[in-house]
Amino acid sequence: MAGLLLARFVHLFLRAISLKGLLFNPTKFDPKYRLIDTVTTNWAFLTLLLSGSYPRYMGLENTPSEPALYVCNHCSWFDVPIAGLMMAHTKAARDALEKDPNAETENLFPSLLKFDSCKILAKQNLLSIPILGNAISWGEHITLDRNSRRSQVKAFRKAKDWLVNGTALITFPEGTRTDNGRLESFRGGAFKIASSCGVPIIPVTIVSTQHVMPKVALLPTVGGRFLSEDSSREELNGPPVTVILHPKIMPHGKNEEQIAREAFEAIASALPVSQKPHPDTPALQKRN
Repeated sequence: MAGLLLARFVHLFLRAISLKGLLFNPTKFDPKYRLIDTVTTNWAFLTLLLSGSYPRYMGLENTPSEPALYVCNHCSWFDVPIAGLMMAHTKAARDALEKDPNAETENLFPSLLKFDSCKILAKQNLLSIPILGNAISWGEHITLDRNSRRSQVKAFRKAKDWLVNGTALITFPEGTRTDNGRLESFRGGAFKIASSCGVPIIPVTIVSTQHVMPKVALLPTVGGRFLSEDSSREELNGPPVTVILHPKIMPHGKNEEQIAREAFEAIASALPVSQKPHPDTPALQKRN
């Protein structure tokens, strides 16, 4: 019930502040749409907290100060709020390390008003999902129709504009949620954007969200904090939900396939056995 009320509140609030071209133009006072991003960051925080699935964020010391492309594996709808909230944790960690280079970053409580600006590169059909679709559209995130060349060019240009203006990008290069949590081949495109702008790529491993909300589920089935590799119950057997940020990959002097392979291998290295890719899985999908 609390989750439904929260979702309804976010929906009404987003409608109220997004009357673009009718009452005001938000780009005049909020060019990065941080007001909407603040709402969705708080929504992500409460969604993860109330569902019992708040993850452990690790490797936050690997976050660069400059804008970057964050590439994540994707096995659940819960990956979206987890990735969005990640940017509040990266900001908190970097602030702590600036004050003390030896500071502990894993257990920091993030500020829900101070976070690194970011936009998500997502499939266009996500716009039809209530709440999430509204947040993507009104927050000026980037949507892509893979069957439309025109949409691809538009998304590429918009992504470059955000990066050039100091805003990070988050993408799920597998293109969709995997059926069983195993890492699958990446689609091309996102790595070209990073290479074109010369920004670092941060591989991000997300562990166990397929247990919390499988691809076939409409609602969470278990709380991520209840997962344990020692559990005798099959639905609870797995490591707790965890997010690992890996050292940055610089694109200079590398082609798309080389960058994809490095990111693929980094993400796979931190996955449990049940989520690791099959040995013959290529890092980059072959183009038709």
